[in-house]
Amino acid sequence: MKEIKECEVEIERQVKAGKKILLMLDFDGTISPIMPAPEQAYLPNKTRRVLREISQFYPVAIVSGRPLSVVKKKVGVDEFTYAGSHGLEWSIEKKLKLKRMSKRVLSALSDTKKDFIKIIHKYPKLSIEEKPYSFTFHYQFVGRKKMRAFKADLKKFIEPIYKNPLLRVFWDKETVDIIPRLDWNKGEIIRLLYKYFQVKNKKIILPVYAGDSKTDEDAFIALKGEGITIRVGKNKKSAAKYYLKNQRQIDKFLLWLLKNIRKDVD
Repeated sequence: MKEIKECEVEIERQVKAGKKILLMLDFDGTISPIMPAPEQAYLPNKTRRVLREISQFYPVAIVSGRPLSVVKKKVGVDEFTYAGSHGLEWSIEKKLKLKRMSKRVLSALSDTKKDFIKIIHKYPKLSIEEKPYSFTFHYQFVGRKKMRAFKADLKKFIEPIYKNPLLRVFWDKETVDIIPRLDWNKGEIIRLLYKYFQVKNKKIILPVYAGDSKTDEDAFIALKGEGITIRVGKNKKSAAKYYLKNQRQIDKFLLWLLKNIRKDVD
């Protein structure tokens, strides 16, 4: 991985190569600061303003693990493209689409969620974020004294779920995401968006994707060798080509990108 600020000339060359940009961004931890509780997440006004400006030149897509309706409301810009529930539901030019799932998958999700609820009785400060096609288990409020014992219990509990052919587990940043194991993920949805805007604009697209967690790795892998992939927070195991040191640097990158887009258009 290379730090963005050390590669500005390299990235600028790609941005100015005569291609139309497609900017795709994760929400939590990327354009929204990580908050103590998921309902507190928000999009800063300054970030929204920059994204609106970029969208005057090139399409902007928000790709989130949150339900589509929730992320659209939190971002609050109708003209953007959105993908929610890790790509299982999406809206392109206000047309809604949904990836259908079998009853077996939905049943596996429901049963696993009930099992997670049982853990909450032992550690009352845990919470489950309800979503239509997945769920997220949060444990950031478990105290330091109990954290080691809790993680040991959680590891034992999760091990069988990793082996479930119907489900995927993403354990990262004091959360556990349980989503359907389908031939569809964040990687597939950004490929769909990539192809859609390439056909629509009849021009080669330069895809730019930024995300901050394990759930974004499918997207990084899908764009390997084809675009600009950015991880918020350095991680040597990530498939992203570049990284930003922390979430606070996303606005600097977006402003830098907007500046170069304006130069290119002018």
